[in-house]
Amino acid sequence: REVTVDVRESLWTTMSRQLGISGANLGCDRAQCGACTVVVNGRAVNGCTVLTARLGRGQKILTVEGIRLGPGIEGLHPVQRAFWEQGGYQCGICTRGFIMSTYALLQTNTSPTNDQIREALAGNICRCGEYPKIYDSVQAAAAAMRTPPAQQQVVVGPPPARTTPLATKQFQFVTQLGSPEFISDVNTELSKTQGINGVTGNDSSATVTYDGAVINEDQIRKAFADAGYPVK
Repeated sequence: REVTVDVRESLWTTMSRQLGISGANLGCDRAQCGACTVVVNGRAVNGCTVLTARLGRGQKILTVEGIRLGPGIEGLHPVQRAFWEQGGYQCGICTRGFIMSTYALLQTNTSPTNDQIREALAGNICRCGEYPKIYDSVQAAAAAMRTPPAQQQVVVGPPPARTTPLATKQFQFVTQLGSPEFISDVNTELSKTQGINGVTGNDSSATVTYDGAVINEDQIRKAFADAGYPVK
């Protein structure tokens, strides 16, 4: 789309008021908090102070909505999924900016050191102080982007007989359930996954009984995340 803008109009104003794109949060409006970060031609910039007129035509501008790979949970970009699964957020005001700065970093470096992460996120502030989980999220996203998705195998015939006893493992929810009774909903969802025989627990933790020959702990964590109950 082509839009006519005032020479003083910021990129955030153009996106939110003329194009209806609301993915970037407006925080300080002074380029100091990073909540409005978007990616322009591969570079993370503050949408509140970049002037739209200075960009001109033909620029590739990405917001947090634009990096997803498809619909639903499965369509989340690895960076979005990592922040969700690792709990790299609290109030959420700054999260979109952190995601976009991380996205820009990992486009050119999928094995960043902590110093490189610190430099890339220097323009983003989390007033809730969730920096340890944010750093965990960046590292998890980097690992996911380094590892290509596994190819699914089609098994013909009856499943092999179980040769190992059932195992149990306790997981802690990233965000507590609203009530201990909700663990029954978790059990219903997780029991749909092959290899998981049942889930018990309370509002803060879940104990999974599973067949170790069919599913491992990382796959169980993914099943929790896919069902909307990320664990650590």
